[in-house]
Amino acid sequence: MKLDLSAYKNSKICAAVSGGRDSMAMLHYLLNHAGEYGITLCAVNCEHGLRGEQSKADSALVSDFCAANGIKLYTYCQNCAILAKEQGLSVETAAREWRRKCYADASKKAGGALVATAHHMNDNAETVLFNLARGSGLSGVCGIVDTEADGLRLIRPMINVTREQIDEYVRQNSIPYADDQTNFSTDYTRNKIRAEVIPALERAVGGAVGAICRFARLAAEDEKYLSGEAEKYVEFGAGRVIIKNCTVKPIFARAAIFAIKAFQKKDYTEEHIQSLFALQSLKNGKTFCFLGLTAFKEEGGVAICRNTQKVQSILQFSFGTHRLGDVEVTIEKADFPANFNKGGEVLYADPNALEGAQIRTRRKGDYIVKIGGIKRSLGDFLSEKKVPASLRDKLPVIADGNRVLVVCGVDISAAAQLPVPSVNTPPAVEFSPVPSENAPHVVELSPAAPENSPLFVVRITTSFK
Repeated sequence: MKLDLSAYKNSKICAAVSGGRDSMAMLHYLLNHAGEYGITLCAVNCEHGLRGEQSKADSALVSDFCAANGIKLYTYCQNCAILAKEQGLSVETAAREWRRKCYADASKKAGGALVATAHHMNDNAETVLFNLARGSGLSGVCGIVDTEADGLRLIRPMINVTREQIDEYVRQNSIPYADDQTNFSTDYTRNKIRAEVIPALERAVGGAVGAICRFARLAAEDEKYLSGEAEKYVEFGAGRVIIKNCTVKPIFARAAIFAIKAFQKKDYTEEHIQSLFALQSLKNGKTFCFLGLTAFKEEGGVAICRNTQKVQSILQFSFGTHRLGDVEVTIEKADFPANFNKGGEVLYADPNALEGAQIRTRRKGDYIVKIGGIKRSLGDFLSEKKVPASLRDKLPVIADGNRVLVVCGVDISAAAQLPVPSVNTPPAVEFSPVPSENAPHVVELSPAAPENSPLFVVRITTSFK
């Protein structure tokens, strides 16, 4: 057995060791080649509490080997059957998630060490066949690869060696190991593939394991390219994720998965992806709800955000910092700006019109009288202004009853209109436009007051969760 460790030169490596043949072979090889590659070696052992005394004996074997060879060992113990019941998960899932947390902790304690697992070529082939049999897409048949997430990097130094090569290495070096008897039970699907399917396939097609792993490597290269293209269609900001219009379904599907995972959702289905793809061809404003999320068809793409209850809070217009759902509203005094007549992105309003008004989100019956005297329902007004549907229930308004005086970041009403300033002009209120996708939304209210009146600026900063 020969491992290519050149990619890990001068690295800190924490070997995940269960006491089984494969992991003990990996630990032995890393130990004997650490000097050659400048590797700082340690180990981690996770005792899952599922096999009673045998499980404890396996951990003791690892502990004894590490102690005899001067290897720092991080040990963790947990009854994963109880943990699974508490978390409402399968024992396998609970054990896997707990084990990953142990790896992350050991890696951190070891100064950011890479965590090496003992997966080999046969494991890789089994994984590909298992996922293929379950109807997985391309990403599921990429096999077992090095991964990095949340600061934890997992490496697989034995992925290019076969089980037979590992067996021979163990025999040649008289490496102690313990057999996990559950690995021999064909009650488990993966074990059945290992014990029955792989041997039959090798008899039918010599070298099948190696060929499957080559296929997985090519699939991983294709998946990397397609995923890179898909990332170009995803934008993040303002509490939502936008998937830009894309007619190429393989690209769109991957973009949609990126968007869904951004909300920590895992249980998406092919039907969810198909519904999101179809939403692109519907009218703006159409929605699709799934997994606690809502997708909105908007100009240029599909926006996804969390389902949140509409904010019912009603706040009085006053100085200070106020919280309105996902929006923090700060009203503060400042000097009146010199560029009063600036148009476009900067809007001004008469704060006298806002006296006694309320800050809230939109509600049924809201209307606004536009500058020029044209009355519109707030919904129609927001449509005219092309405010994204996914933002309409989030943007604050300043209103007197159902009469909307200001739509923050969008426009002012005729009632709040301010004439050209003069010495006796009342104070003004400045707002910025609809928030950008990649920056906080800042709205400024900037008054020019009559003589002897206080000057102030109101700044409204919108931060979406």
